[in-house]
Amino acid sequence: MADPGSILVENLREALRLIQRYLFLGLSAAMLTAVLPSRRELGDASVSVTLPGGLPAVPSELASAVAIVVYWVSGALATFTVARAKRIVTELRAYPELLAAALTYPSIPTTRVYGPRIGAALLPPVLMCWAAFRSGDLRLDEGGVGALVLALLPYLVLIGQLWRAIGGGVPDYHGD
Repeated sequence: MADPGSILVENLREALRLIQRYLFLGLSAAMLTAVLPSRRELGDASVSVTLPGGLPAVPSELASAVAIVVYWVSGALATFTVARAKRIVTELRAYPELLAAALTYPSIPTTRVYGPRIGAALLPPVLMCWAAFRSGDLRLDEGGVGALVLALLPYLVLIGQLWRAIGGGVPDYHGD
C-alpha cells in the first residue's frame, strides 16, 4: 500500500499539470477571440473558420462563441485546481522533505518569480477585453459592465490565488 505522502505528491503534480493546461487553453481561446474578425469588420460578409481535429468549418461567430466559453471555463477550472493544489500543499506540510521536493516540479504556479505567474493569469483577460472593445460589442451600460465582470471574474480570482507561488516560495538570489 502506498504511503499518504507519495499519493499527495502525485496529486500535487497532477494538479500543477492541470493548472498549466487550463492556463494554456484559456490563453489560446483568448488569442483566437482576439484574432477573429468582428461583426463590425465583416459587415454582411460571412467567414468560415476551420477548427482543429478534422471538425467541419463553422461561421466565425460560432467559433468566437465557443472560444469565449472555453476561455471562461478554463479560467474557472484553473481557479478550482489552484485551490485544490493549495489544499494538497497544506496536507504535505506534515512531510517537509516531500513538499520541498514536490515544489521543484517545473510549472508556472510554483515559479517563485511574479512575472510568469501573474502574466499567465493576466494576459487572457487583457486579450478578451481588447477583443470586446475592438468588436464594438461591449457597451458600458449595466448589462455590458456586468458581462465584462463575469468574463473577468475567474481570472481576477486566479491572479489573487497566484499572487504567491503555490507552496509560498519567494524569489531567492538565483531569481527563482
